[in-house]
Amino acid sequence: MKLVKYLSIGLLTLALLILCDPFGQAQAYYYSGLENSDIKITNPNKSIISCNDSLLIEGSSNLDLIWFAIRGPQEELNLWKAEVIDGTFSTTINLRFGSGIYTIWAGANPQRFDGSIRFLVDNQSSSDNRYLTPSIYVDCQQAEIIQLAATIAPAGMSAKEKVKNIHSWITQNIEYDYEAYLNQDVDLHQASQVLKDGKGLCRDYAFLFAALARAAQLPTKVVYGQADTGNNWEMHAWNEVMIDGQWVAVDSSWDAGYIKDNAFVQAPSTKCLAPDAKTFALTHRLTQTTVH
Repeated sequence: MKLVKYLSIGLLTLALLILCDPFGQAQAYYYSGLENSDIKITNPNKSIISCNDSLLIEGSSNLDLIWFAIRGPQEELNLWKAEVIDGTFSTTINLRFGSGIYTIWAGANPQRFDGSIRFLVDNQSSSDNRYLTPSIYVDCQQAEIIQLAATIAPAGMSAKEKVKNIHSWITQNIEYDYEAYLNQDVDLHQASQVLKDGKGLCRDYAFLFAALARAAQLPTKVVYGQADTGNNWEMHAWNEVMIDGQWVAVDSSWDAGYIKDNAFVQAPSTKCLAPDAKTFALTHRLTQTTVH
């Protein structure tokens, strides 16, 4: 059976690398503040603030969308966004990486932050929730994600049962978007959008699985690496989920089906549902655990 080939996610890695130098060429002119010509932050109203676990950010803008870059205490990098409605915006950023000082930038471009808006947050909570709380693409806080998770993986069910049901639902209901693969689609889609569209690439499967699992209170990672397609090794994305104190692999895109005559054939299986680690390593090589 021919294995599905997957789109390289190198551009995603590149976007994260750009954030390592969020000021770009404007570094020499850097200053901190809460306002520029496009954005005014009204809450918080000072450059250093203390809080626990999450931060409410409010303000006004002439833009349609505000982007935030978040740097955690151990140099973790993450993105967030807020929609501007009638000139104002309000969003809550989860401080997902435990206690310590976070740096937050705001701007109009998710790949460049000029440093005109920058403030510090002292998270005094020691909870490390990076694999349980929402990220920009694993938007497990959305109502449709919460509703589906409550239906297929309700409270009271064991972790194994929840993982099995989430994997089963995804492999039966989400189609691999082979056309997007052929067109080398590099757009990233939030889990809620993948759920709405009913299709996606390997990373989209991984975002959706992580969102449903986190909504079901299962710590879940999105991981990147290489997968053996039979002819060569290609970039790929899958998940690791916590079951009974152990991280186990789940690859819902591989288990969804296969490509035949340039078309996706839905053929759900459980070959990559918490497989034996040594067996899984024969076809999957982990290279990066993300903060999605």
